[in-house]
Amino acid sequence: MRRDVAAAYEGVANAWAEGPARLYGRLAVAIAAEYPEPLPGQRVLDVGAGTGVMSLALQQRGAVTVGVDIAPDMVAHMRARGLDAVTGDLLDLPFENASFDGAVAAFSITHVDDPAAALAEARRVVRGGGAVMAGVFAEQARNAAKDVVDAVAAAYGFEPPAWYVYLKMQVEPLTGTPDRLAGCAERAGLGAI
Repeated sequence: MRRDVAAAYEGVANAWAEGPARLYGRLAVAIAAEYPEPLPGQRVLDVGAGTGVMSLALQQRGAVTVGVDIAPDMVAHMRARGLDAVTGDLLDLPFENASFDGAVAAFSITHVDDPAAALAEARRVVRGGGAVMAGVFAEQARNAAKDVVDAVAAAYGFEPPAWYVYLKMQVEPLTGTPDRLAGCAERAGLGAI
């Protein structure tokens, strides 16, 4: 499944930056504002960085960031914007233990079917006592407006790929409520959740 997600984000960094990243940038600013430690001078890993909006939000608050993403196109996009970024899998981060003061996974652990393992991997690369944060999509009741958009898309022949249906129906719900996300954090060995 991770390969399918990586392939879905490959080659679309510029389009993503012109569209969805505008919204995600605002969400990233809100997440960065909740970081539990002072950020100036802190070395923070942006896990599943995409176009780098979380890195930018953290940098605006004084952090030194490194972004990691599984899609080389996203990494190239971040580098072209002057951001430090590497290609890597959030379940097998390409960093030594305790390499960072903190880590933020903004909407990326909702893309893996073992979010606790992703949080544990983030914990591994963060120094003892450092913060590990995750932003996830909250579980939502059916939405009439979204149902109409989905129906129109279907009427024009759009069929969501199997990986997307699996992601929405099986993976995102693993972290979709505060209790489920806290359970993942506990299984990852994180404290002070």
